[in-house]
Amino acid sequence: MYICDDDLIVYKTLNKSIKFLSKNLDYSAVGGLNLSCILNDNQEILNFFKNPIESIEHNSSYDRVKNLINNYFVTNYTVARTADFKERFSKQKDYYDKSLGTEEIPCYLICAQGKIKIFEDLFVIRQIHNRRIINPEIKLISKNLDWKNTFDEFIEILSKKVSEKDKLDYLEISKNLRFLLSNSFNILDQKKSDNNNFIYLFLLKLFDKNIKSKIKFILYKYLGIKRYKYTEEFLNSDSFMNNKEFNFLMKHIKTKY
Repeated sequence: MYICDDDLIVYKTLNKSIKFLSKNLDYSAVGGLNLSCILNDNQEILNFFKNPIESIEHNSSYDRVKNLINNYFVTNYTVARTADFKERFSKQKDYYDKSLGTEEIPCYLICAQGKIKIFEDLFVIRQIHNRRIINPEIKLISKNLDWKNTFDEFIEILSKKVSEKDKLDYLEISKNLRFLLSNSFNILDQKKSDNNNFIYLFLLKLFDKNIKSKIKFILYKYLGIKRYKYTEEFLNSDSFMNNKEFNFLMKHIKTKY
């Protein structure tokens, strides 16, 4: 399964998920509820909030993918078979966008491969702290060659899997999914790149691949493609549990897990 090195996993739910997956071949992923834990600089818990996740159990691969497009959430935090897991990641070596390659591509391929079962059991606790960053906004990077190249690969491998599973025409599925996902990413009928993206593309053409990552860092840091501070971002969120829910959760974790 996919899990970050600073996240925590509940083994009881992991074992339950493995048993379910072994008995249900039409499911590609199984998991449980996951929470995000907000930490301050002293690693003290400030609050929790629930991450959206639910079962997707349509019989059609295309319908499952459409469901995720219309109601997106991260499906990566689930148990999978090794063969399915290996299919879910980009094979790009050059002009690769990490945000698409590590989140959206595997998330949607999980749905294309099979059904998703989510138990009402705590499964993953994700830690949110100021040492973490989130990806730049899509509108700031979708003109970049890396992103466009990875998006094209995304449409190709997702369409192949859906057409294979549902026995549908690849070209028709590819056309439909490109439209739906472009609309979801808000990249239909884009205007010309803003100044930041123009400078980014210009510099990429001037310099070799070995120092492109350094250029990206400079552009992200100084030219408006933001790095976000997690704690401040989430402390301003209205998705937190209230005190009663928070205290109940802490007691539940201590006694059960």
